[in-house]
Amino acid sequence: MQEAEKMEVDGALEVSASVPEIDVSHVELMQISIAGEPVLIAVSDVSEIIRLQPLSVVPMAPDHLLGVCNVHGQILCVIDPCRVMRLEGKAAPDSPASRFVSLRHKVMNLALRVDAVSELFRVQESELAELEKDSNAFFRGTISIEGCSYRVIDTAALFA
Repeated sequence: MQEAEKMEVDGALEVSASVPEIDVSHVELMQISIAGEPVLIAVSDVSEIIRLQPLSVVPMAPDHLLGVCNVHGQILCVIDPCRVMRLEGKAAPDSPASRFVSLRHKVMNLALRVDAVSELFRVQESELAELEKDSNAFFRGTISIEGCSYRVIDTAALFA
C-alpha cells in the first residue's frame, strides 16, 4: 500500500491520504474427481499428492477408513470420501490416475482416495466468501468457474 503523503501548509503538517493500491487476494483451488464428480479443494489444505500404494487394513476400523500406509516415515490414514461425505456415487476402480490427497493438519495424517487430480484454478478470495450454500456439511458451497459449477470441499469438516 502506498504511504500517506505529508505536506506542510501554513506551517502546519497535514497528512493527505493517497489512493491505496487495490490488493486482490487469490486462492488456488485444485480440481479432483470423487465418485465421478469434479470437486474443488483449496491447495493450501493439501500437503501432498501421492500415487496409490498398498494399504494395511485396520481391524475393527470404521468402514470409511480404507487402511493405513507409511509415507515418509509417517502413518497416513486413507479414507473413502464417498462414505465419509455421504456421496451418492462410488469411487472408481484403481487406475493410473487415482491418487491419495494428503491433507494438512496439526495432529492427524489423513488422506482422501480420489479418482483423479485434474487442474488448478485461481480465484479471488471474495468469490469464495460468496459461495452458494450446499446442503452437504462437508462442502463449503458451490462456485462457477469458466462456465462450470463446482462444489468446494470443507476440509475442516473432515477432521471434526
